[in-house]
Amino acid sequence: MSAQMSGILENFGNRLEKLEKAVIPVHRQTKDLQRLQENLGKVMDSIENVIGYHNVVKRNQAIINTDAAENVLRYTTAMTDLLEADEFFRKSSPDSPELRKVSSLVETGRTKLLVYYETLLKSSATCEDPKYLLTAITSGLSLVDNNEDSEKTMDELKKMSNWIFERFGSISDFSDTYARTREQIFAQNISAVKEAAQSSVSKETPAKKNFTIRRASKARKSIGKSKFSRSLSMRSTLNKSFSVDTGSSPNPKKSAPVELNVYATSIAFQAFVRLADREIRVAQEVLPEASVEDVLDKIVSNSVAQLNMTAEKLLAELNRCDNEEFGVFIELCPFIKMLQKIQSQATSVLQFASDDNRRFIPKTLRKMESAAADVLQE
Repeated sequence: MSAQMSGILENFGNRLEKLEKAVIPVHRQTKDLQRLQENLGKVMDSIENVIGYHNVVKRNQAIINTDAAENVLRYTTAMTDLLEADEFFRKSSPDSPELRKVSSLVETGRTKLLVYYETLLKSSATCEDPKYLLTAITSGLSLVDNNEDSEKTMDELKKMSNWIFERFGSISDFSDTYARTREQIFAQNISAVKEAAQSSVSKETPAKKNFTIRRASKARKSIGKSKFSRSLSMRSTLNKSFSVDTGSSPNPKKSAPVELNVYATSIAFQAFVRLADREIRVAQEVLPEASVEDVLDKIVSNSVAQLNMTAEKLLAELNRCDNEEFGVFIELCPFIKMLQKIQSQATSVLQFASDDNRRFIPKTLRKMESAAADVLQE
């Protein structure tokens, strides 16, 4: 019985061994077939991908030739498709006609996106109402934009900036457009609020009187106690009493003083700091960190130059003063005090700007203080 069982088991083992020898080649062939099928799938995908790259111009040309504003999502999707094809042909066929076609269409789309981007920038940074700016500055209020449309435009600008600066390797034209557009509106706001300040002073200026130097000297206390705008209402009368004929005087300091517009200049300096603070916050939200410093510097540079020129005129008038003529000194005292007040904030706001632009207010203050000290010493 045991011998019979042993024979059955041995026979069963032999059959299993034969079966294994028969199955192993089939298994190997099956694995090879699976591998070939996978490779074939990859090849087909690659072929389909390559065919897609060759058809990318035909597929997206109609979209790129429209305005980006018509459908921004569709436009950026088409541009993404083109940029991928451009990268593929640059690596695989750098001299192919397909690359030239794709690159040409990419450039067309880039130009149209640049136009749309500039439109968003202009819509997100419209000129402020000068009266609102003047009130905000004189009252210490925050510059708040409650316009719902502007908020939507700003959100769209952020989305577009994220896409642009992520997709394009070279983005200098977009950052230059940002700087140029925001700089124009930045400068316009400062100029407008300065004019509004000058207009408000002109309305408050009383009829002219022939004040003498001594009467002007006695008026200092009342000027110091009055508001800044009221103190400047004496500008024209002080200037008149200090004006003399340059041809009859050997002293060049006694030539006729220029129109100072001290209050308006003071408002312009304060507006510069407040608006620059807003610009840096917007730039940090919209632009990549690496572009913020260069863009901010371009935005403020022209306004810094204009304010420097104005400050130099005031400084020149202050240097004209001597121990008998100190009306200009009286006028400029509030301006110097204002510079002392805003210099720390200005340096902080302009921390990303160049050294010259960041330090221009403290530098102006030092010059004014030095000239004022010389007048007092005389």
